[in-house]
Amino acid sequence: MPKPTFFNLPSNKRQHLLDEALREFSHKPYNEVSISSIIKNAQIPRGSFYQYFDDKMDLYNYLIKTKQAAYLDDWLQAIKNHNGDLFQVFKDYYGDLLLQIASSPDANFFRNVFLHMDYKRSQSFNGMIPKKGEFHPDHPPFDRSRFDILKDVDTTNLKISSKAEIMTLMHLLSSVFQQVLSYYYLMQQIKPGTWPVEKAQAQFDQLISWIQYGVQKDKAQEEG
Repeated sequence: MPKPTFFNLPSNKRQHLLDEALREFSHKPYNEVSISSIIKNAQIPRGSFYQYFDDKMDLYNYLIKTKQAAYLDDWLQAIKNHNGDLFQVFKDYYGDLLLQIASSPDANFFRNVFLHMDYKRSQSFNGMIPKKGEFHPDHPPFDRSRFDILKDVDTTNLKISSKAEIMTLMHLLSSVFQQVLSYYYLMQQIKPGTWPVEKAQAQFDQLISWIQYGVQKDKAQEEG
């Protein structure tokens, strides 16, 4: 989370720093990006950087969260459109999101995020929705909590007994999205053209269906 000093900057200066950071993380994996290169391109002193962010990971996490938040309103609308059916939302919304990410101007950034994701960095992407108070008011709608955003999810047909369990399910389904997108980018790297985004979408739909309906066949129905 950026420090208050960052939000005291004029908006154009904040955006310039974020743009230069995004450029670096789009061109190189996280481990190959240096603070030196970011501050050189952003034309700010090293001391100023540490007045804005704790470290490189702090800046990186913030970039990821801002990209996720850009899709927040679409997510909320998808829940309403599907009458709170969480699995259908994931199949339709996240299925479309695979295509959007793969073809977006930030495709190279997401490629590096997913191809070089370890456990610690995966926590930056674990769940799409920011926590309450996680962002500054200059970046709405971050004042909504995770639970408030999920209040329209219909749990009547789910084996869910608490809000915490809804979040656990959300994290599970989100991890499938991460896995599929990581595999898509890997195939683009090692076998270009052999794994189009449509295959990734079909794979994602299958995996979500397995979680929804199970993988094991019903022997009673087969014998019947």
